[in-house]
Amino acid sequence: GGRHRIKTRSAICFHIKGGGSVRSCRSVFFHMCAREYFCVMATQLITAIRPVMFSYELQCVEISTTEKTVRFRLLHGTDTLLSEDYAPDSQGRITLYDLNELVEAVIGNAPKGAFAVALGSAAVVEFEVLRCSVGMDCTAEEFLDTRFMTSGTDTRTTAPGRYELLNFYERETAHEVDVMRVLRNRATGEITRESACLVPAGAYSPGTVMSVEVSPDYILAQGDTQAYELVEYTVVCGNRKQRYRVTAAAAADPSVIYRNRFNVWDTYHFAGTLESDPQFERSQAWMNGQYVTYRTQEVMQFKAMTEPVPLGLECYVQDVARSPEIHRLDAAGASRELLTVTDCEIKTVNDDDALNVYTLTYRFADKVSAKAFTGARHRVFDDTFDNSYE
Repeated sequence: GGRHRIKTRSAICFHIKGGGSVRSCRSVFFHMCAREYFCVMATQLITAIRPVMFSYELQCVEISTTEKTVRFRLLHGTDTLLSEDYAPDSQGRITLYDLNELVEAVIGNAPKGAFAVALGSAAVVEFEVLRCSVGMDCTAEEFLDTRFMTSGTDTRTTAPGRYELLNFYERETAHEVDVMRVLRNRATGEITRESACLVPAGAYSPGTVMSVEVSPDYILAQGDTQAYELVEYTVVCGNRKQRYRVTAAAAADPSVIYRNRFNVWDTYHFAGTLESDPQFERSQAWMNGQYVTYRTQEVMQFKAMTEPVPLGLECYVQDVARSPEIHRLDAAGASRELLTVTDCEIKTVNDDDALNVYTLTYRFADKVSAKAFTGARHRVFDDTFDNSYE
């Protein structure tokens, strides 16, 4: 009950007034730290929130808590998108579903957006979200640092006159975009390999999604290459690589530009058969003793076929099929009519000798779906053939 002075082995002294029990400084310090630790860890995010995430990763967010209720806030800049109090289940878990839909609605047609989450009075955790409609086997950081924002990394086939583009996202360091070209001399057949810069590193800032044209004609035009034809080329940006093989493929009809799984523009060229199938709905009645048609509604449908697609490249056709926005692409790379996919056949067989050909059925989005395009059709024979046999 009096005034006591205790010396511990750590040579730290203190006194306790009153009849309470005497504790060492070390035990008091541990008790205070443990109390603070459990207070902080009472509510925590089980789902990892990394600095950069794909939107599909937010379809299920789990929280662990020992509290009766937890306030969860989702922020976008100065706007509060969601602020609710949630009660945990018997396991002390709170599960929030479909936050990806809310985030994607806020991002809209932009490729990414900045968001933040907060639990109760804890510090706000800021992060960036890039749209992605397909689950990946790696984190967003790993993917974005090593790959272009396109469906696959296998060699793509292209042809002169086709429009191609690539998108990428640099998080921290801006790299220049180079192209490694393989050229063949038209006169001698000699093969030449050389590189050219497409985008200097200082032309853009980190933290932006960049789009680069990589069309064969554009790649060939970089430098004095009039005496050469392009055989293949590889686009390089940091650790990213995308190889293209140039062939004398038939003219594509249609060529489309569409928003891929990352909601950025990509192109695809249907080089197979194109089938048109107009559907008519006629309204008819007896008038003045005659059975006449007084209204005709027409829906022009098309079925576009791909050329045989190697295994590993079917992901591009799948992206076209799931895309929310597809436009017909003209030769200059300009988007034209909006297309609506009504059906698709994209079954893939992994046999070694399989020739996978895919079809997409579509129509023009306009109410008047029948279109007439001026200009001559592609000729069956080239200019070296005797025209009299055409």
